Amino acid sequence: DVLLELVFQLSITFSTGQFVDRQPSCSLLVYFSAVLGFSPGAWNFLPAKRYMPHLSGLIYIQRLLFLEYALLFRAYPYLGLPWHICL
Repeated sequence: DVLLELVFQLSITFSTGQFVDRQPSCSLLVYFSAVLGFSPGAWNFLPAKRYMPHLSGLIYIQRLLFLEYALLFRAYPYLGLPWHICL
């Protein structure tokens, strides 16, 4: 459970990280999404129709993480995040 909480916090940190000098290209998440665009041999970039499923998957997972972070389906005691009761 502790490892899952740490991975959750790391994912939220990457998604909400501040930009260096207001440059989004300096974000780790932007670097990671660029690496997803490499072809298997890393000789060139993937065409758009092969890259988009990777990018849309990344965006979908981010939305789920933000939803969990905002509503907290369960408590995260190791991170100090209590469970919110939404009635």
